[in-house]
Amino acid sequence: MTNLKNLARNVLAAALVAFGAGAGPAAAVTVVNGDFDSTSGPNGAAIAGLMSGGASWRVFDALEGWTKGADDAGIELQSNRTLSKIDAHSGDFYVELDSHSNSSMTQILRLDAGVYLLEFQYSPRTASAASNGIAFGIDGVFRGLVTGPGETPASAVGEWTPVSTLFEILAPGRYALTFAAAGKSDSYGGLIDSVALGALGPNLRQPSPPETSAVPAPGGLALLPFAIGGLVAAARRRRRA
Repeated sequence: MTNLKNLARNVLAAALVAFGAGAGPAAAVTVVNGDFDSTSGPNGAAIAGLMSGGASWRVFDALEGWTKGADDAGIELQSNRTLSKIDAHSGDFYVELDSHSNSSMTQILRLDAGVYLLEFQYSPRTASAASNGIAFGIDGVFRGLVTGPGETPASAVGEWTPVSTLFEILAPGRYALTFAAAGKSDSYGGLIDSVALGALGPNLRQPSPPETSAVPAPGGLALLPFAIGGLVAAARRRRRA
């Protein structure tokens, strides 16, 4: 069996070489409504209303491109009117996944074989790192975890922290991108915005037949370890004036 540590090292090295050689940004893969600003669909009017008066946030069963876990309370969409310490990283809206209780959201992506870079913005809502955990990943490929403040990566309340993970797809197909609350279920959780996915290049090894394994439901993402190709890098982005 291929040594997973060597594979992760080789994937990372190849990506760094590409960037060092002056390669452009990763080719974008469509993540529908990655900034959570879409007002399309049956919830469009309700979403737009969050910026015009009355309630500044609302819990939805689905947003364009995203669906909640089967047994979850829903996806809490907050607006720039909701919290005094932070605005959306882009646009007017962002997501919290611990509204009434811990929940998750999933989007199904069509991915070809190759190396990819997942990026999103994260911010802890409260001063307790135990409440702010967000698990994320591509089901059957990798899992990651981010929490704060001052945890992994270093983050602070009221600031957006970019998180990125490098991973490899061996066989083309449909894959579930999932984010889930992974901290204390207390109605205060981590915040997410600006989800994007880029294709860096072809595989570094020949595809092998996929292994059969039990893939947890979206709500089952929790404190799970990083898998192959996981790279989380972070730096602070202070709230705009």
